[in-house]
Amino acid sequence: TKEGCALLKKSRKGIDSCECCLLQFGMFTATHHCRGCGNIVCVSCSREKVRLPNIDDRTLFKVCDECARSSKETRHYKISDKIMYK
Repeated sequence: TKEGCALLKKSRKGIDSCECCLLQFGMFTATHHCRGCGNIVCVSCSREKVRLPNIDDRTLFKVCDECARSSKETRHYKISDKIMYK
């Protein structure tokens, strides 16, 4: 993989449905690897992009809805050098 790109954790081989909503993949169904958890999901379940500090603090990565929700729940905002807000 290129530096700064998340590792793809799963092969698409044998995956015939979205690992979030269970939509069957077909000829015209686009799929994506979630850069957070590596699951293979449909376009509807991967509409958001978030920062993944374990990969790159500044880049936005396409993730599944579950990883986006989890990322937003644990997000911290740095106001000054001493105070962190959730």
